[in-house]
Amino acid sequence: MAKKKKIIIKQHVMTGISFMIPIIVCGGILGALAKGFGGYDIGSAVEAGVTPFSNLDPFTWTGFWWSVNQLGTYAMDFSVAVMTAGIAFSIAQRPAIIPGLIIG
Repeated sequence: MAKKKKIIIKQHVMTGISFMIPIIVCGGILGALAKGFGGYDIGSAVEAGVTPFSNLDPFTWTGFWWSVNQLGTYAMDFSVAVMTAGIAFSIAQRPAIIPGLIIG
């Protein structure tokens, strides 16, 4: 009986991981492009506290690749919430997606 429950838990976790993989891949590609074209230290190229809506000019080379790097960072940060939503979806189907995102 305990072995059957272990397999079910593993199945739910694997479903959550399969939902998370595309987010990780997209975030990694965006981060690699930003560091490849903007330089390895593109994350610190702009002063702290700047957002794309404040004092940053996104039409410059540094500003564009900094923004791409930020998108990759946000995707990596969001991946845990997507995994928890995938696990919740696996357990309780569609009604559990939003609570899973909120918990994550």
